[in-house]
Amino acid sequence: ETTEVKIEKTERLSFKALSSKGDKTYDVTSINGEWDCTCPARTFFKGHCKHIKKFEEVETKAAI
Repeated sequence: ETTEVKIEKTERLSFKALSSKGDKTYDVTSINGEWDCTCPARTFFKGHCKHIKKFEEVETKAAI
């Protein structure tokens, strides 16, 4: 009996973002293109917060 093993490469990016007041940091991550952030805006509102938008912009520029 053979067991099939499937291995997938995961692309993970991780950043630290400073809060507006500068007193907190948030974790911004992208796993296979799916962005997330630990800030309150991301928790309570749909869509990307300003931290995700900033890092998406940085990643887009880096890819060019």
